[in-house]
Amino acid sequence: SARTYGSGAVSGLINIITKTGDARKTFLSTEAGDYSLFNNNLMLSLPIGKSFHNLSFSSIESGSSGSYINNTAFDKTTFFYKYSLKDGKTKTNFSYGYLKKGNQISNYLQNTFPRQYEANTTQFINSKILWDFSSNKFESNTYWYDHTNKLAYDSNVGGWNAYYNTELGLNFNINSNTKRGYRKTSFTFNREINSNSIINDYIRDNYSLTYQKVLIGEKIDFDYGLSSNYYRDIGWFTSPGYQVSYNINNNANVYHKYDNGFRLPSFYEMYANDYMYSGDKTLKNESSNAFEYGIQIYGPAIRITASQYYKNSTNVIDWNKQNSVSWKSVNVSNVLSSGHNIQLELYPELMNKFNFIQIFELGYSYLDIDHNGNSNNYRNISNYLKHQFILSTTYTLPFGINRSWYIRYEQPINHDNRIIFDTQIQYSFWRLETSLNVNNLFNVQYEDVSNVALPGRWMRISLRYNF
Repeated sequence: SARTYGSGAVSGLINIITKTGDARKTFLSTEAGDYSLFNNNLMLSLPIGKSFHNLSFSSIESGSSGSYINNTAFDKTTFFYKYSLKDGKTKTNFSYGYLKKGNQISNYLQNTFPRQYEANTTQFINSKILWDFSSNKFESNTYWYDHTNKLAYDSNVGGWNAYYNTELGLNFNINSNTKRGYRKTSFTFNREINSNSIINDYIRDNYSLTYQKVLIGEKIDFDYGLSSNYYRDIGWFTSPGYQVSYNINNNANVYHKYDNGFRLPSFYEMYANDYMYSGDKTLKNESSNAFEYGIQIYGPAIRITASQYYKNSTNVIDWNKQNSVSWKSVNVSNVLSSGHNIQLELYPELMNKFNFIQIFELGYSYLDIDHNGNSNNYRNISNYLKHQFILSTTYTLPFGINRSWYIRYEQPINHDNRIIFDTQIQYSFWRLETSLNVNNLFNVQYEDVSNVALPGRWMRISLRYNF
């Protein structure tokens, strides 16, 4: 993935593709639940001539009069605006977002620091223009991002540790269709400016040029690419990769892919300076070679995916526990990750059997991590899920009621096994939608981090009115 997305995409990424936002959709919703949870949302969509305007506002808070454990209250406010205009072969988008969040912290230091608190604000502006010339599509993207994070060991005393991050950048893409597939070329410039109490205006400039070519054949598809990146404070990095797949028939294929990835130490990993974390400015860059093999079977009512992967990483950046209070960023010279994943999706209503079941999903994943570090107290590579089984389904009950279940069995490497049940009941009539959500239905007590309890049963009920 680094061949396309650069530093940080050392093993994979989550590609979130949002809707275009040009559908007329206006609603008002409210939600209430356990632990003093209140969540209110407003969404306005308004077409004016050839332009379209989206405006949303949300406010959520929990724990103002009691939390699932001490010092876990939080509040969050978000605002978003998007303007879009389509004129012939040109489409223009402009968006602005704002987020303000505050949350109390309950962790392994709860007995020492019972009133820890974190507050952050984020703003961004994004401007995008797309030109569609049939076989060639051009896209330019300009953005600004600003984030402030403050951390205090005691919210009553103050003494905030503050971190500031600003990014400015532009991106230009060319997507072209070819006789046997397509190709994509892109150029990106990004300037990242970071500051904290000991470093002011640490600047990292990045110039990136990527090329990707996809060849589509009758039986074999081949995808290859290269990303070349220059960082002003680090130097040059190049990441190649490829994927080849063989189509057994119209409903099945086998594939293999390889990616060479890299990750630079972040400003926080180099210069963290607060009561919990300390950075190391001498950190080395992380690199990896990842291999994956798999098979996919798909049709209108079924999809099966099975894959096996292996990743060899050098100089992995992680946090090592120094004592009962603090963590320090370190390099682990060699880390081997391997595992496999199986996923099954069924749509019984399309099979004309058990028509009341809309979807049934079953998944299993296994992960093993081996390293040559001199500690067993790394924050990430020492804490992961060894086994995970997931079962989920959505089905229709009488009177148009929909019911969903999400069940997961998890076996962490350092904690007790657990089975968690989540469920939702949803009903719509006229312009109203209502739902009841229950997370951790059987109130299982469990931890992902030692001595930090996660929420037990959490019930929420919501009501939404569509205009």
